[in-house]
Amino acid sequence: MGRGGSDSLWGGRPDIVLERFEKSADEEWVVEDVFIGEVKYTQDTDYVATGLRELLEYMAFVRHADGNQDYVEDMEHVLESITVRGLLFTDALDIESPDVEEGIRIIEYPEQPDIGS
Repeated sequence: MGRGGSDSLWGGRPDIVLERFEKSADEEWVVEDVFIGEVKYTQDTDYVATGLRELLEYMAFVRHADGNQDYVEDMEHVLESITVRGLLFTDALDIESPDVEEGIRIIEYPEQPDIGS
């Protein structure tokens, strides 16, 4: 967004986490999808940029809850993930939507997000 953000180390938690599990052939529950939402109800673009950074970090560091705590996605594929999806919720921003790479979209209310694609 062309704005700065805080570089401080933090240990926050996402505002929204939804998980979908399915049973595998051996009757084990397996994570199929994870949705992470971060809410920054503001028009301050610096604070929104901080929220975006937090959201991307949450998405990158999602781990399985089993004993070995493996990451859900390999680090080299985290931005192309089909298992982990995220959405940043903000107030209406007075910025121009830039052309961005595939997979990252700016959705403005009342537009409906299609988080399945």
